[in-house]
Amino acid sequence: MEVRQRKKKSKVRLRISFILLFCAASLICCFTLYLNENQPESYYDNGGEIVETVPENAFLPVPESSARTQRYLNNCIFIGGSTVQALAEYGFIGEENAFYGSFSSDEVYEKAESGLIQGIYIMPDISSEDSFDAEMSLYGEIADKLSAKGSGKIYVSSLIPDTDPEKTAAVDKINCMLSGFAESHGVYYLDICSELKDKNGVLPEVYYSDGRLEREACGRISSYILSHTVR
Repeated sequence: MEVRQRKKKSKVRLRISFILLFCAASLICCFTLYLNENQPESYYDNGGEIVETVPENAFLPVPESSARTQRYLNNCIFIGGSTVQALAEYGFIGEENAFYGSFSSDEVYEKAESGLIQGIYIMPDISSEDSFDAEMSLYGEIADKLSAKGSGKIYVSSLIPDTDPEKTAAVDKINCMLSGFAESHGVYYLDICSELKDKNGVLPEVYYSDGRLEREACGRISSYILSHTVR
């Protein structure tokens, strides 16, 4: 009789353990489903896997839009350095609307008031973080004054990447500052840098030679501008 009682007790314990395990598993499943349902939609991709989300306070670049025609660029002002110069020399923008090298803010204001301007594009060429404050001070002054005048939508573009990974890493840091500049001055930000990077995260060498951008690179920049505008 004693042996039979022990077997019965053993069976009862096994059943209780199974029930407890089943309940624990059910609770874990329910909790997981609850988390999935209460996460932001962007937190999960279509396959249900967790993906990295952008912080709510991040300043996002202008998203892709329906493309404008080349005529749009004729009614825009471009301010900056070698990128603006290359766009003008290859004929993607008009020389009369391009300000690069040595120019004064008064020249820009005069041009902005001379006709119907749809967009003002600030395209900095900053070689190091040391020169960031000095150059952006001028661009900030221009952006604020043109915004107050209602001269058209104002965009600031990222720096273009470099063919060298280390230099591109430095460019990425400056572009974070440019994003902050856009936010603080109430203008739009264009992420041209990401558009030009290849699969290795740098500027393809075919886009750059002899210290200047090639026509193909300028064409891609032009297409990006035309397809990333705010109506």
